[in-house]
Amino acid sequence: MKKVGLVMLILVLFTGFAFAQSQSVVTVVNDTGYLGIALFISPSSSSEAGDDLLGNDLLEDGEAVEVNLAAIYGNHSHYDFIMVDLDGDAYVKANIDIRTTNTVIFEFWDIVWDW
Repeated sequence: MKKVGLVMLILVLFTGFAFAQSQSVVTVVNDTGYLGIALFISPSSSSEAGDDLLGNDLLEDGEAVEVNLAAIYGNHSHYDFIMVDLDGDAYVKANIDIRTTNTVIFEFWDIVWDW
């Protein structure tokens, strides 16, 4: 009986770990109508915007990219997302709780005019 209990405990812990890891993978969608040239994501508690996660890649309108936030930042629940388009305009999604959503969609009205 002790073996069954131990096996159940291991399964519960592993399932919780796998669930937490799956929550840290976020899909970022560009639905702005413009070409995304930079993507910055950082924990909301940080004062830094972080590195450009697109690097030399582009995020076309209608395209999506998956980002494993835990692999980059460790365990945080709230993140700020900034996408910059070809004209230099920024689109912002602030304080997103990735425990409740795994998709962040940038739309035109997320633009910040005084970037």
